[in-house]
Amino acid sequence: MKNKNLLFAVFVILLIFFICWLIPVKNIFNISKGMEENISSLASQPKTTPSQIQQKTDDRFQKIDDPLPSKSANYNEISDAQGLSSLKTKGQRDIYNLLSNNVYTISKQKINGNYIIQEITLHSAEAGEADARVALCAFGIDNPQIFWLSNMFDYSVSDDMVHLNMISYISPLECEQDIKTLNAVANKYISSVPDGLGEYERELYLHDKLIANCDYPSDSQLKENRWQPFTVYGALVEKKAVCQGYAAAIQWLLSYVAIDSSIVGGTSHGELHAWNAVKINGLWYYLDPTWDDTKKTQYNHDYFNISEKVLSVDHTLSKPFYKFTDNQLCGANNTSACDFNLMTFTCNSLADNYFTHVAVTINGFDSVNNANVVYKLTEAAKSNQTHFYLKIDSGLDYDKAVSKLFDSSPYWYYNYCKQANKLLPDGEQIDLDDIYVTRSSEYKKLNLVEIDLSFR
Repeated sequence: MKNKNLLFAVFVILLIFFICWLIPVKNIFNISKGMEENISSLASQPKTTPSQIQQKTDDRFQKIDDPLPSKSANYNEISDAQGLSSLKTKGQRDIYNLLSNNVYTISKQKINGNYIIQEITLHSAEAGEADARVALCAFGIDNPQIFWLSNMFDYSVSDDMVHLNMISYISPLECEQDIKTLNAVANKYISSVPDGLGEYERELYLHDKLIANCDYPSDSQLKENRWQPFTVYGALVEKKAVCQGYAAAIQWLLSYVAIDSSIVGGTSHGELHAWNAVKINGLWYYLDPTWDDTKKTQYNHDYFNISEKVLSVDHTLSKPFYKFTDNQLCGANNTSACDFNLMTFTCNSLADNYFTHVAVTINGFDSVNNANVVYKLTEAAKSNQTHFYLKIDSGLDYDKAVSKLFDSSPYWYYNYCKQANKLLPDGEQIDLDDIYVTRSSEYKKLNLVEIDLSFR
């Protein structure tokens, strides 16, 4: 009888142990099921550092293949990291790094009307909404090739965890197809850059090629509210882009020929605007390919490697993000989120400004200077150039020198043209009755005069 009671007691103990073992298994199953039915949450996980958090992906998501364009055979590629280097906190950098991985994983079908990027999750103590906004901006600036990432995102906090959900403009399948199309076009740009060019010449080559192949959308096209013109895809593949697309495209292309650059923003002509800061031969300059794309007979270069002083004539830079409060960055209390830059650049030089390279400098009106201008005019006429530039030396008074050239005796410029015409055959001679001179405030800051040439 004792043996039977002992066996029964052992059986009961084993049964209780077995039931206790089943309970956590059932709970784990329910958590997993919840993850499949909702965007995954890591709130129940033990405390870890953000870099240790493993993002879970269910079968609704697909990781896309992201092949890069072929590298230039002549120049080294550099990685754009101005945005990352500008981040101030660990939380900002963690969001940036997590996005670098998650942005390639996209929902196969639309969820609540949108294709969703795999959620970013980290502890709320690490980053607030302002940190998220700054980090996402930095990532977008450093990665213009990630054209499918919308600038819209959802930020929420639950159980001490931050959840960031972002949107892809397109499905994973469309994304892979468009990446291949974009890379094919980029390869043509990159492989066409001649060997042996200096940094200035490489920048000029890609600048001119971009604005020769891309146009600003018409008003009717802008009303269609398409995302492509705001991206490198729109600029290079569809050949239609707004300022953000131009700036993204030139930055991405320059990185493949070993030129450092970044997108900056502010306002121009009373509207929000984006352009670039570019590092040439160790110095930073501003470059605005959008406003250079005027589709004149020759490419325009008014905003090619200019200083901040010149830029300020018709551009206003937004303040860096660290000058704003978190509420200002996020648009709290029913206000709009402020526009900001990630970093500031010291752009004081004109050493590699376009006109420094191409303009004829007027140091005075002696025989040597006069002969040099005549020679340059003759060469311009022979090559059928429609724009000719004179740069007034800083040692001369700009207004007085310009007056002597065009407005008062001895009208030096007209004398230069007459001397050049004696050396030119009919059909290539400069038409003295059709001379148009530009001496705007922008050009005055460059000590510059532009002359439109026509021939007879």
